[in-house]
Amino acid sequence: TNKPFYDKFEIKAATDMFDEESRITYCLKKDINRYFFRKTVAGELDKCLAKTVIIVDEVDDLVVNEKPNSHYVKQDVQKSPQLQKAFAALCSQSPSQPEDVEDANWAQAERIVRQSASKKLGTHYRIVEVDGKRKAVMLDSSGHVPKVPLTAPWLQFVNFKECRISPIAETDFACMCTPYLFNKYQGIFGLTGSVGGKAELNYLTKTYGAIKFDVPKFLDTCTGDARKQVKNHGVEIHENASKQLERVVELAKNHYKLVPVLIIAANLSELTNILEAIKSSGHFPVDEVQRLSEFDER
Repeated sequence: TNKPFYDKFEIKAATDMFDEESRITYCLKKDINRYFFRKTVAGELDKCLAKTVIIVDEVDDLVVNEKPNSHYVKQDVQKSPQLQKAFAALCSQSPSQPEDVEDANWAQAERIVRQSASKKLGTHYRIVEVDGKRKAVMLDSSGHVPKVPLTAPWLQFVNFKECRISPIAETDFACMCTPYLFNKYQGIFGLTGSVGGKAELNYLTKTYGAIKFDVPKFLDTCTGDARKQVKNHGVEIHENASKQLERVVELAKNHYKLVPVLIIAANLSELTNILEAIKSSGHFPVDEVQRLSEFDER
């Protein structure tokens, strides 16, 4: 972490946005939204954000790609028990309205069940395991699990039917406008490698008054002749995997003292063989050989 660095300047960093003594706070969008709501209710939003600068990695995900308005709901304690009874009745072989379920709540439950019938596993939702319990999560239009969880009435029925999670009747209580929220900050310093289209840049300029700066590549900032012309050294074909591996080790030995050497493997087995050959050759300092793999278990 950067704590030792901050300590030298007597700067406190934290992960709690409500820590009044913190001058640097690491947070996610859900933390920002929670802070926004509480400070809005307290009438302290402008006071708290007017002198705050927010630094955002992958800023396009936050202010461009997501929906401009986020709707928030809370539990309706009166309707929730009736919704659960209605779902249970509709899952039976001969569904009929329970006596203690009001007509409006029964009709709502029937609509939800009809809507859920068109939702498909893997297309509209996915079953995941959270803390040892199964749960259905809603997918976005691209079929991915979104960073901010999505919800819908039909998802509650899917969770009730497939994961035995009791439904909660919800009532809208707030709507958060993303441009309104982030324009409350004194400034946004956003980092991204994907914003660059004319339409996106026009939107950012119009909505946030954004100015685009192109960050130069590292080698372009070095003095002297740091950037070299890339040269294609051709392709070598060997009789078998053993000969190929010997050649890889030889090339690494010839060049590792001059430049960083990157060896790319096609799979975990090949990666393991290359690593063992490099280490057993005796040509390389052990602490200078690094293994980076997406195949490793997490």
